[in-house]
Amino acid sequence: MELATMQRAAVEELGQITARIQDRLVRTAEEIIGVGVDLIRAKELLPHGEFSDWVARQFELSHRSANLFMAAARRFGPQVEGVASLPAGALLELSSPSVP
Repeated sequence: MELATMQRAAVEELGQITARIQDRLVRTAEEIIGVGVDLIRAKELLPHGEFSDWVARQFELSHRSANLFMAAARRFGPQVEGVASLPAGALLELSSPSVP
């Protein structure tokens, strides 16, 4: 169904849904980067070799996942607006050291 033929209420509701999703996508990117920043700091505070176990115990995250969050913080932290519309998985994958 085209927007032109939809009822005004449906068009307005779709506009609200769009705005909420866009807001959540920005927050998702910010939250991913925020988790990465916190993980970086936790790693600095923990004794050498304890980080992976701590992450697994506290959050049931793999070491690889934790590294992706931290890489996202390092790579995109200052420029979150530029990646805010990316899906969370894409943001994390683009943070991988193998991606130029």
